[in-house]
Amino acid sequence: MSKNHQRSAAQGGVNASTREVLSTARGGQHGYILVAIADPILRSEAVHAAAATSLEVVQAEDPRDIMRLSSSATAILADALTAPTLAGADRSALSRAGGHTPVVFFMAADPGPINYEAALKCRARQAFILPAESTMLLGALGAVVEQSTQRGVPSSPA
Repeated sequence: MSKNHQRSAAQGGVNASTREVLSTARGGQHGYILVAIADPILRSEAVHAAAATSLEVVQAEDPRDIMRLSSSATAILADALTAPTLAGADRSALSRAGGHTPVVFFMAADPGPINYEAALKCRARQAFILPAESTMLLGALGAVVEQSTQRGVPSSPA
């Protein structure tokens, strides 16, 4: 994965590499995993796990970017600092915009604990402590990718 795909979209809006990912995804070739994690160490661990999937990895920290990118993501990785942004998202609007509702996974740094209140508010399907549960996260992401492929549900922006 190139360094351009590792850059954050939080500085000055969506960066050029993010636009490239979105442009490619609009062609229906693939979706992406949105890493919306503010903690830099936790974000690095999440990006490593997400990069092992067949999907592109797009990072965002700014709430405006998270909201804009979340409706087209196949999966979203969030932490306690970005969960409130996702909690405020209108899920039915997200579903209508992208033809699907992205799956949210909540991340906490090792040794934990997991902030279950924040995880529930952002409607996370599962919560993981990284790096201890990186393998389990990868398995969950793989299942989401496979499920969206089997159903033929477009996991990319419309």
